[in-house]
Formats: sequence, structure tokens, C-alpha cells
Amino acid sequence: MVILDFVISACWIIFDPMTSIISVLEKKESTDENGHDFLYIYQTRNCYSAYTLYWTISLFVIKGILLFLGVFLAWAIRSIQVAALNESRQIAMSVYAVALVCVIVFVGQYFLGSKVTMVYVITGLGIFFSNTLVLCLAFLPKMILLYQNPHDVNTSIVKPGQRNIVKSRPGGYHLDQKDTTDSLRETLKMKIQKLALLRMSYEQLCSELLPNKVDNKSE
Repeated sequence: MVILDFVISACWIIFDPMTSIISVLEKKESTDENGHDFLYIYQTRNCYSAYTLYWTISLFVIKGILLFLGVFLAWAIRSIQVAALNESRQIAMSVYAVALVCVIVFVGQYFLGSKVTMVYVITGLGIFFSNTLVLCLAFLPKMILLYQNPHDVNTSIVKPGQRNIVKSRPGGYHLDQKDTTDSLRETLKMKIQKLALLRMSYEQLCSELLPNKVDNKSE
């Protein structure tokens, strides 16, 4: 995606170069104590090109596709049986946070277009907040888990005091790691007991059938 952004930006610069346009926001006249008149002109300098709108729309479309891809990934791994890989909740929260920040920043830029300082503050805070939140959602749970269990890197990500339960199919639940190990041990023990009972039944049945065969042959 970085390469794609680079290609679009390079094509934008090469085929539709930007020009600097100065916009006058406000003019104010004032007079000092000595009677000198001053005229204050507030200006902004913006870069535009002939097809700025289309290039911007293309970039927004690409970012929108990425957001929908994140939603699809969250939906696809919602029932994965490996709890350490089941990050659907974190992905969904990241997508929602980025989408919400984009809407707020876009609305702020639209209504505060003439207030350059406020636009820069809103945009900067939006970028900082969204990136920080996404990074915290992606890596902070893993760092906390690694800090709490430094010798067990395979421990699943669970909240303290909670059991890690992952839904594997409708109507059924899969208990991960320690719970799974205990469950498998109990199942194996039951299978061994059933196998022993079947073996005893088989030996008893064979002992009953062999004398009958011997009697039939003797007759």
C-alpha cells in the first residue's frame, strides 16, 4: 500500500503539478498612538492543481478499501480457535476509531476552512489519536501478556482473572490452552477405559465361542 500511495503521489506531481495560491482571509485597519494607519491582511497559501478533487477522491477510495478489508478480516477470524490469533475485536475497534476520526477531521476541515490554526490542530490531533489508538490496540495486550508471562510466549491473550473461551461453532465452545489440555486428558482417560471394557468383552466373547466350535468339530 505504501508503494501504491507513492505511485499515485508521483503521478499527481508529474502529470498535474500543484501551484501555490494565496487567499485573502481578512483585512483590518488600525491606527497607532502617533496617528499612523496600518492595514493588516491575513492570508493563507494553499497548493492546488487542476484535478485536485479527483486525485483526492482516488486516495480516499484506496483508504476506504483498506477499512473495508479490515472489517472483512475481523469478520473472518471471529471464530478462529487459536485465541492468540483471534484479534477480531482489536481490528474492529481500530477500524471504528479510524473511521470516526476521519469523519471528525473531515467535518472540522469543511466548517473551519478559514481558520488555519484550528484546522491544523484538529488534523494533527486526529492523526496522533488514531495512530496511537491503533498501535495500542495491536501491541499493548501482547506487551502486557509478555510482561506477565515472560517465560511462556505461547500463552493466549486473556484478561486477568478470566478464562479464555473461543467459540468454535454454533452451540459449542472451545476452551483454550490449559482448559483444553485438561479436557483432552479427561477424554483420553475415558477412551482408555472404554477400550479396556471393549477388550474384556471381546475376550469373554471369544472364550464363549471357542468351546462351541470345539464341540461341533468333535461331533
